[in-house]
Amino acid sequence: NGRRAAAEQALRDALVAVDPAAHADRAAAHARAARWYSGALCHPGETLAQAQRALAELDRVAEPDRVLVSSALALGAWGAAVVGRVAVSDELLRRMAEIDLDVDDPDVRCELANAHAFRALAEGKLDEAAEHFESIAGAPGIAPDRAYGVRINLACMLAAQSRYADALRC
Repeated sequence: NGRRAAAEQALRDALVAVDPAAHADRAAAHARAARWYSGALCHPGETLAQAQRALAELDRVAEPDRVLVSSALALGAWGAAVVGRVAVSDELLRRMAEIDLDVDDPDVRCELANAHAFRALAEGKLDEAAEHFESIAGAPGIAPDRAYGVRINLACMLAAQSRYADALRC
């Protein structure tokens, strides 16, 4: 909801309450925080940090939740691309491709498309970024805040390419 101090306090409180050995639960808290930071709180560096914490916890789980792993990798790749840590973004996207996770969760599919789009933007590839946004724009099941962000980003990419009529249709 954009109230960063309250969200950060809630995260600290949750982590204090969760057993340090409960790696799956701790990973879920960090992954949720990464999602907060990639949305209304909009802090890409903290998105990356929380995603890395989630992945570190998931590395200690025998059979980690595939959706959680996918989300943490995609969110981390997005955060890394936005803050200019392109090699980190590439590594997280490589890991995602390497483990070949079949992602059915609409929000994770959106996070992955967003990560690829912002990775393309890091190299000034507006056409490629627009393609990634278009691949997910209007997809069913995406959370409203994510769907809105995709359409806004797509409109910006189209406008930057002087495709104003297309941008207005977003």
